[in-house]
Amino acid sequence: MVRSWSSAGPQPQAMDGMTTQSDRLVIMSPTQIFAALGEDETKLPKRGDKAIEGGKTSNVEAANFIRMSNEIVRIELHVRG
Repeated sequence: MVRSWSSAGPQPQAMDGMTTQSDRLVIMSPTQIFAALGEDETKLPKRGDKAIEGGKTSNVEAANFIRMSNEIVRIELHVRG
């Protein structure tokens, strides 16, 4: 299990043609992923992967890796569904 935090989708008035109300932002630490799979960045979440949160499966639409001193310190997943 990887701990994460997510926010509800955008408010309806903030939506554009690409965003839906079922979109969420999931923020997670790479620590547990690296501990389980090694520090291979190719194994990090990417578009097309699935995210399971609270028993609900969502599609990863985009993944953003936040780096400090060239090391990934946070992962932001934009998920839908």
